[in-house]
Amino acid sequence: MTVPVRRGSVALVAILALATACTSSKAESGKTASAGNTQATGTPSTDQLKAALIPASAITVDKFTLTGTTPVSQSGAVGISGVYANPDHKRVVSIILIHFPTAAYAQAGLAPTQSAAATELTRNPASDTPVDLGQGTAHLYQGSNETGPLSIIVFAEGNYIVTMEFVSKTEGDNVPAKIVTDLAKAQDAKIKSCNQCHSKLAPKYELKADALDQFKKLGGK
Repeated sequence: MTVPVRRGSVALVAILALATACTSSKAESGKTASAGNTQATGTPSTDQLKAALIPASAITVDKFTLTGTTPVSQSGAVGISGVYANPDHKRVVSIILIHFPTAAYAQAGLAPTQSAAATELTRNPASDTPVDLGQGTAHLYQGSNETGPLSIIVFAEGNYIVTMEFVSKTEGDNVPAKIVTDLAKAQDAKIKSCNQCHSKLAPKYELKADALDQFKKLGGK
């Protein structure tokens, strides 16, 4: 199933990179073998993907809520798009998580996804800032498009490529880079926390021997 998306949306940016990533990985299988864990971990369910999104409470300004999620599936990868908005919907944060069959596929898709994201900033000089986040090099793009001020950060973590879009409908309402990177770090930590307690992820999510201890350390009962 291919989720319908508008041109310029964060979902479109990520989906357009899927076929490129999978094709590139197959064409360069000799190279990707050393790029990371190439052992497929299975396909997570929609509920598991939704659980990997940061909660709305992680956005500590302007009373954002998670207004909806949409499954994404194409070219051997699955994912989810989450949309968060403030009360008057003039500020919107969109996050799309794409889960690839292997970490090597995710790494192969990172640069094409970042290149696609950069093209979304169609107005005003756009900045491109490398960020120390995830695996590989994350990039933060800031500028604007026809809607208004726009910031996009793209990074990879394990089998995931994460694209986060911050858009405002108010001229001059640019999101500070620190807020973007702090939320991206929270999303990165959310993904990594799954690997902390599980020896394998989808489809069975087998627990590590110390999973219960880790759960209790995090406040679980």
